[in-house]
Amino acid sequence: MGKDTLHALLDELSDAFLVFPVSIFRRSLRARQIAPKKAYAVDPGLALAMSHVMAEDVGRRLETTVYLELRRRLGRVREGAISYYVTGDGHEVDFVVGDRDEPHVAQLVQSCVSLRDMPTRVRELRALDEAMTELGRREATIVTLYERDTVEVGAGTVEVVPAWRWLLGLE
Repeated sequence: MGKDTLHALLDELSDAFLVFPVSIFRRSLRARQIAPKKAYAVDPGLALAMSHVMAEDVGRRLETTVYLELRRRLGRVREGAISYYVTGDGHEVDFVVGDRDEPHVAQLVQSCVSLRDMPTRVRELRALDEAMTELGRREATIVTLYERDTVEVGAGTVEVVPAWRWLLGLE
């Protein structure tokens, strides 16, 4: 499938509200247009039903669920109200909530199945620490399947919250 066909298909799925494209958090319009978009299905179950038989990416489904909950919490979502962020060192934060044209962002949210694996823990905390420093935030959240913790990083505090608590708004 060609790139133009793929972009047209993504536009059609987006117009039908089956897929939500998410762009990078950058103040520059050109940077937002050039950077690749992430896509989230309107229904994680539908995405799972349409995926490869052997695919069982729990992390991707958790990330989609977190995105959909952020959309629900924001009500009518303006273009760019939820973005992803790549730090100066190339580390990615799943969600930045806030207007790109405002000087401060409202939230930094990362999703991760588990932080028990030390390389995963270091990667996720490093990305949030860098993003907090670059965007001027003192707190951030990591949504996991079961873990709960409070972690101090150089830029502030990261709350690790189980998904069920976060989805119920008990964090």
